[in-house]
Amino acid sequence: MLIAGTVRPEATLAITNLGWILFAAVGGIVLPAGKFSSALEAYVQWLPSGALGNLMRAALIESRLDVWGSLFCWRGAWLPPLPPSNGSNGIERRHRSESKQYRSSPAQLCPEIAHDHHPAIKRLSIASLIGQGILIISGGVVRVTGSGLGCPTWPKCTAESLTNTPAMGIHGVIEFVNRTLTFGLAAVALVLLILLWNLRRERKDLFWLAFGLLAVIPAQAIIGGITVLSGLNPYVVSLHFLVSAALVVVSMLMVNRTYGRTGASGPNDVPRAKPLIRQLSVIAAVASYLAVVLGTLVTGSGPHSGDATSPRMELDGYFVTRMHAVPVYVLVATALLLVILLWRNGKGDILRNASLILFVSVLFQGVIGYWQYFTGIPILLVVVHMFGASLMLSVATNMIDVALCRGKDQVQLK
Repeated sequence: MLIAGTVRPEATLAITNLGWILFAAVGGIVLPAGKFSSALEAYVQWLPSGALGNLMRAALIESRLDVWGSLFCWRGAWLPPLPPSNGSNGIERRHRSESKQYRSSPAQLCPEIAHDHHPAIKRLSIASLIGQGILIISGGVVRVTGSGLGCPTWPKCTAESLTNTPAMGIHGVIEFVNRTLTFGLAAVALVLLILLWNLRRERKDLFWLAFGLLAVIPAQAIIGGITVLSGLNPYVVSLHFLVSAALVVVSMLMVNRTYGRTGASGPNDVPRAKPLIRQLSVIAAVASYLAVVLGTLVTGSGPHSGDATSPRMELDGYFVTRMHAVPVYVLVATALLLVILLWRNGKGDILRNASLILFVSVLFQGVIGYWQYFTGIPILLVVVHMFGASLMLSVATNMIDVALCRGKDQVQLK
């Protein structure tokens, strides 16, 4: 309140956000007090943020709302042990002993119990995957509605306001909502990283995937700012999209590993995919990613630029469209071959299911692509095609992941 009454609103926001970041980083919220040096641990234990951190970890990691336990940890850090009583009974002696323990080491009495299959980690990995897909669709909506410069500057929406104003109309709303989604995805990645902190040595794959999600999001926001400041340069717009595409891939890998489908937590008693299946899965994934990359050239040469004043790529639209179609043809043939080869494995086989989903998805995306091309690229089909792009990134990544990173070779199983 003192800050709010003495400095400008922008300074108030900056100072409070800085304070929040400091408390989150070294105040016992992101890291428990026991992770700091002995000298710093004593100060962290005294902070209310330390009690809040214990409460959050208990709720998110152990699925229990331990309000009184967290408050008791905080009380033990501030208050001395209970005074001795002349007629103290066993209960009072035990109470004094617990109070001393809390005061000396709250981290020992409020332990974090994390495991890689915890429901919260699974839900957050799914939320990250869905959120990254929604961000791609949202970016498509910004482009086809001409809202790319709905917020004409960055990081603010206008020179005077962090948010959109009523005078900016619907374009300002669309662009600001798209920007805001980034903060939600950053929050999901941050919580994932907190939950996986105790597993950073045992499950380095999960920890670094979550770290990658969190680290790339700020870079993505900066690229978005360059996009706006460059007047929606089509090459920068393409880079902006491709970073989101990469985050979809990382999120899909995260989902498979948190659900124990692949990676270190995958099953050890199943045979690994045959060499031919692995090779075809690599071809399918590469074709999918290449189709997405070439799709940005088609988009950069098309009519939906995000704003009427934005430049376009000086490329032949027909030629780049033909280029974009080549990896799609390869993908259709490869996916069909995978379905044929894996069909005999039965309904419950994860590889067969992955190939079926891949084949159906590429057919869906191909139909939408041709439909929009021969109907003048209508706005609705463009948005559906963006959904298809995020879907293709997910299912292609899933295919190569279950083919390469699941099970063991037959020799290892014997």
